[in-house]
Amino acid sequence: MLKRQKKRKNENLKIGLKTLGMVLFNRSNKALRKLENNVRSLERKINQKKTKLSELNKRFTETKADYGAITRKMKKARLKLQAVVMKAESTNGHAIETQSNGYASGLNGLKEIRSKYSKLPDDQLGRIEIERAIARYLMSRNSGCFYVSQVLKAMDEFYSLEPEEKVMLLDEIKGWIDRDPLCKLSKTTDNVKHYSLI
Repeated sequence: MLKRQKKRKNENLKIGLKTLGMVLFNRSNKALRKLENNVRSLERKINQKKTKLSELNKRFTETKADYGAITRKMKKARLKLQAVVMKAESTNGHAIETQSNGYASGLNGLKEIRSKYSKLPDDQLGRIEIERAIARYLMSRNSGCFYVSQVLKAMDEFYSLEPEEKVMLLDEIKGWIDRDPLCKLSKTTDNVKHYSLI
């Protein structure tokens, strides 16, 4: 009887150990599967980040190339603008030299206009108002005439213009002169057009 009980106890112990082993094995398998799933999830996230980073690098490279091209174009445009301004100034250089004394004293008289407009206006109408005031003053100093480069030079004296601004103002001055019915071509001397405002 005792032998049988002992045998049964041993069998129960074996079954218990086997069951415990299976439970522990299943738990470790579950933990392992969970760990594998977490690793896969992290790998997916890392791959997504790598793809995003690769796209950002590609965009950065393209933007850098575009920026380089734009910078080169801007430098070329600036040089071209400087050349246009220099050409405009040199075209009228002879006429400016011959009237340098009258022009210099004329600029002193323009201080009144300068004090009224201490800063170059952002709007075109404000700038044209200054340009027209300068043109009218120049007419009083130059036998009723003015020419484009005189107005531009006065604006440069007033506001220390950048090359781009000079070109913009040069086009602006020519524009309102062409459109204004009160502005007439008086004469042309050494290929310099002299205008008068009625």
